[in-house]
Amino acid sequence: MIRPLFINLSNHPSDKWCVRQKQAAETYAADITDIPFPNVPPTVDCEYIHKMADEIASMIAEYDVAAIHVMGEHTLNYALVERFKRSGYRTIASTTHRVSEVSDDGSKISRFEFVRFRDY
Repeated sequence: MIRPLFINLSNHPSDKWCVRQKQAAETYAADITDIPFPNVPPTVDCEYIHKMADEIASMIAEYDVAAIHVMGEHTLNYALVERFKRSGYRTIASTTHRVSEVSDDGSKISRFEFVRFRDY
């Protein structure tokens, strides 16, 4: 029997997630599958974005999906969430606290601490 999956469509592989984020994902499905969010060149037009979204949505349709975590470039992210919701998939985003440190030379280091998943 095929078990539903939690699809992580982002550039943050689940094997690098903190325990709390993995546990939160497992409330949707026991198995997490990572699919890297594609790079979106800033020079492409909307037609290109929609073609990418259609191709990714077709690929996702091959899976038994419990939920899809979608985090990436904003216009493709929107196009994907729109398609996934229209197809009846539960789509979610991760929320975080940003913890920033500014060093004496003015450079900034930001760390993101997972808080929860939230439905789109």
